[in-house]
Amino acid sequence: MKTDFTIIISRTDALGDMVLTLPMAAFLKESFPRCKVYFLARKYTQPLISLCRHIEGFIDYDVLNGLPEAEQIACLQQYQADIFVNVLPKRSLASLAKKAGIPQRIGTFNRWYHWLSCNQLIRLSRSRSDLHEAQLNFQLLRTLIKKVDLPAEIIPQYYAVTPPPFFDFGFIPKSDKSLIILHPKSSGNGKEWGIENYNALLGLLNPDTHQVVICGLPGEAEHIAPIFKNHPWVVDAIGRLSLTEYVSLISRADALVASGTGPLHIAAMMGIKAIGLFPLRKDIGPGRWRPLGKQAVVLVAAETCGPCSAGNSCECISEIKPQRVANLLNYEYV
Repeated sequence: MKTDFTIIISRTDALGDMVLTLPMAAFLKESFPRCKVYFLARKYTQPLISLCRHIEGFIDYDVLNGLPEAEQIACLQQYQADIFVNVLPKRSLASLAKKAGIPQRIGTFNRWYHWLSCNQLIRLSRSRSDLHEAQLNFQLLRTLIKKVDLPAEIIPQYYAVTPPPFFDFGFIPKSDKSLIILHPKSSGNGKEWGIENYNALLGLLNPDTHQVVICGLPGEAEHIAPIFKNHPWVVDAIGRLSLTEYVSLISRADALVASGTGPLHIAAMMGIKAIGLFPLRKDIGPGRWRPLGKQAVVLVAAETCGPCSAGNSCECISEIKPQRVANLLNYEYV
């Protein structure tokens, strides 16, 4: 089998999904040291992808998608790729890879359009599987590598990230306190713990020993505003950081608390304490989406939840006690 092939990994959805896809690059390089790996993704994820040492280049989906079809085909052809992996099934990209003449095109068996555009079909159902999202991604490499059934716990060794650039954030006081990042919102991805719980958590932390920074998107500022009224010592970084700056801040923090969001997975990837708050519903629960990292921790309200087991909407995440999170931030046992 050819070992110096070029492979394009396509994943054009959310930030957390991208974090859990990055280990595929190092895993491929471990098996095929001479291969080249390119990532096709949304533009806003580029600062994160650029930190991975085993990725040769970035293909901007947002630019590609705006081109006429002939130019899209030419764009892909310039990479002279041997393999195209549809990690996120997307009909237009699967078709484009075929039109670009990429010889091996990998997709999932249960997407009908992959039967038309892919010539290597993998039997894989994410919704029915009990595997973690990162493990599911590795399954798409089964036609290339025999052993892809890795325990989720060892996947973090394949992040292979370079430390991000250092930024001096003037609005964050310099101190020797523990730097804690709270990311209360989730951009509609998964369930949230609730502002009331974050308020209660801050009441359990000591401002003399903890420097807390709250991050989020500009549109989330109004919803999070009550926290700063109740705890004026907390730093408001909402909408003030680019992704590159946010990754840099996370890499310097002691801990980050969030539900199943991109920043939670970035924190786990950067090796800091990533405290993930989850419901038990399978499609958004910790079995599929827990952060993977040496210091990653998951909290749920209970071992079982009836509504979650039935696949129904549930607010059990809000029942996670703030004291449990505070104990972890104070480096005690739950």
